[in-house]
Amino acid sequence: MVHERELLGLIKEYEERESLEAKIVKDADTIDVELELREIDGRGHSLGKLWKERRNKSVFPRLYTQSAKKFWLAIQDANPHDWHNKSPKNRFAGGDWRK
Repeated sequence: MVHERELLGLIKEYEERESLEAKIVKDADTIDVELELREIDGRGHSLGKLWKERRNKSVFPRLYTQSAKKFWLAIQDANPHDWHNKSPKNRFAGGDWRK
C-alpha cells in the first residue's frame, strides 16, 4: 500500500521532471492527449484542428524523449480510422464484399 509521504514524493518527482521515469510519464500523458485530439479530429470536430498548430509549437518541443517525438510525428500523419478500414477483416477491404 502506498503511504501518503511516498505518494507525495512521487507527485513531487513527477512535477519536477528530474528523473527519467518522470520524464517518460509526462511524455506519455502528452501523447495521450495528442491521440485523443487526433481521434476527435477524425470524427469531424474542429477542436483538434484548433489546437494543432499551437500544440506543435509549444508542446512538441517540450517532449523529453526521442521516442515520444517520433510517436508524436506518427500521430500527425495517422488516420484514426485505418485500424478498421485497412483491416483484412473489414468486409469492404478484404472480405466478401470486396470488388
